[in-house]
Amino acid sequence: MKYVCFELRKIFGAKYVWIIAAAMLALNCAVALYTANETKKTEMIPSDVAVDFFRLCADDPDTIRENYIVFMKNIAGQQSGEEGGGTPTSNTYSDTYPDMLFYALLNSTDTSFRTYGDDIEGVIKTAETNLYELDFSGTPHGSYAYRNQSEVIRAYTEARNNVRIGFEYPHGWGEYFAYDAVNIFILIVTLTAASTVFTSELGAGILPVIRATRRGRGATAAAKIAALTAVSAAVALIFALSTFAIFGISFGCSSPYNAIQVISGHRLDPHVISVGEYFAITLLLQVLSAVLLSLSVLAVSVVFGHFAATYIFGLGVIGVSFLLNGIFYNHANAAVRYFNIIATMNADGLFERYRSVNVFGFPVEYPIFIAAVFLLLSVLLAAVFALVYSRASSAERFGAHRALGRRLLGKKNGAGEGI
Repeated sequence: MKYVCFELRKIFGAKYVWIIAAAMLALNCAVALYTANETKKTEMIPSDVAVDFFRLCADDPDTIRENYIVFMKNIAGQQSGEEGGGTPTSNTYSDTYPDMLFYALLNSTDTSFRTYGDDIEGVIKTAETNLYELDFSGTPHGSYAYRNQSEVIRAYTEARNNVRIGFEYPHGWGEYFAYDAVNIFILIVTLTAASTVFTSELGAGILPVIRATRRGRGATAAAKIAALTAVSAAVALIFALSTFAIFGISFGCSSPYNAIQVISGHRLDPHVISVGEYFAITLLLQVLSAVLLSLSVLAVSVVFGHFAATYIFGLGVIGVSFLLNGIFYNHANAAVRYFNIIATMNADGLFERYRSVNVFGFPVEYPIFIAAVFLLLSVLLAAVFALVYSRASSAERFGAHRALGRRLLGKKNGAGEGI
C-alpha cells in the first residue's frame, strides 16, 4: 500500500496536473451551466412549474379533467363563433403561463405513455416479419441473422411485459444524459495524469536506480497501475457527479425509480432498468473508458519514454475515437461507430435500442460486449506495462547499483549531488 501511496503523491505532486485538472473542471462547469441555461430557454414550461402541474394531475385528476373539458368547450365555441364562446381561461395553473401550454404538455406526455406498448409491439412484429423472410430464404436457424432477430423478439417482449412507466413529468435526467462534453474533459485530465507516471522517473534519470532495488520491478509496476486506475476512476466520477449536480440544480430531477423509457431517446430501449440504474451504468462506462485510456497511455509510455510523444499518442487515441463516433455509416449497427471510447462514454447510442455484435454466430448486445472487451484490454495493457517495465538487463542492474553507490559515497564525503 505504501508504494501505491508513493505513486499517488508523485502524480498529485506534479503542479501541471493540478493546473490542467482545475482548468478542465472549471471549463466543464462553465459549459454545463451554459448548456443548461440554453436548454431552459427552449422549455415550453419551466420544469418546476410543470412538476407542480403534474403533481396536481396525480392528486386530483377529476378536477383537471373537468377544467380541460371546459377549456375545450370554450375553444370550440370560439372557433364556431357561438354566443358565449370566448377566450379560454388562460391562467388557472400559473399567472405566467396559459392553460393551453399545460394541456399541450399533458397530452403529449400522456399520449407517449399510452402508446408505448403499441410502439414496442411494432418492433416485435417487424422482427417476426424478418424471421419469416429468413425462413422463406432458407437461412439456417443457427446463423447470426436468425438468432439476432430472435433476440430482438425476446428482448422487446420482456420489455413489453415488464416495463412500467410511471406518470410524471420527466426532467433533469434527460438533459444530463444528453450532455456529453464532459467526456472530453475527463479524457484530457486522465491523459495528463497517465503521461506522468512513467516518464517523470525516466526524465529525472532515477528509473535504473528504482528498478535495481529489491521491490523496484513487480511491486513498483503494480503500484503504478493501481494508483493510475484509482486516479482515472476518481477523475471520471468527480467530473460526472459535478456535472450531474449542475443539471440537477438547474432542472431538478424526476424519480430515479421510473423506467428508463420515460427519458426521451430511450423509448425503444429494450432493457428493463430504472433511470437510476442507467445513471449508475453510465458512471461505470465512463470510469472503464477513462481507465482504458490511462492504461493504454501508460503501456505506450514505457516504450516511447518521452512525455510529449506519450501525450501525442493519447490525443491521437481520443481524436480517432471522435472520428469513428462521428462518421456517418449506412446502417445503424456499424460496430466501429460504437466500439470506441467516446461512444462508450456517451452510452446513449448503446442503449437507445437493441443492437448486437456477431460473436462466433451469437448476438451479444453492445453494452455487454464493449464492457467485456474494454475490461480485457485494460488487463492486457496493465500486463504489458508490468512486463516491459520489469525487464532490465544484468548490466543495467549492475550499473544502477554502481551509480547509486557513487552517489551515496559522494553525499557522505560532502561531494557530488547525492540522490
